[in-house]
Amino acid sequence: MNATIADIEKFLGLKSIAMVGVSRDPKDFSRTLFRDLQKNGSDMIPVNPATNEVEGQTCFGSINQIPEKVQGVLIMTSPEKTGEVVREAINSQPKYIWIYNQKGYNLLNRETIEQCKKSGMSIIAGACPYMFFEDSAWFHRFHGWLLKISGKYPN
Repeated sequence: MNATIADIEKFLGLKSIAMVGVSRDPKDFSRTLFRDLQKNGSDMIPVNPATNEVEGQTCFGSINQIPEKVQGVLIMTSPEKTGEVVREAINSQPKYIWIYNQKGYNLLNRETIEQCKKSGMSIIAGACPYMFFEDSAWFHRFHGWLLKISGKYPN
């Protein structure tokens, strides 16, 4: 992960975040995270081409279909689709892209990363947002602690 704690705090404080790959299943982890980010004050915008509604909100088939500009994009897709979603996000020019996947940057080619940087975007990759919530469950804090002792926790 090349992101800083400041990047992560800024992302978690954004007012409008598109979550790409939010599940249709209300019990899925992504839906729980979606709701918790809403509780933290973010206007969450669901993106999933397989459904029209998530948590009572209109769900968009792609980032390009969202009528308003979003400040951040949280990508929760399969690794095979992540690069495509990042390239699509570049067109909407959010300030931040968060890739929820342990492989993070390894999912993106150098060209895509450079496009993001040229567009002025920051990429947060390979971490779970719950590790950075003040009131998260012990196992999320433990995950963060493991990253700290391994030297992989952001500065």
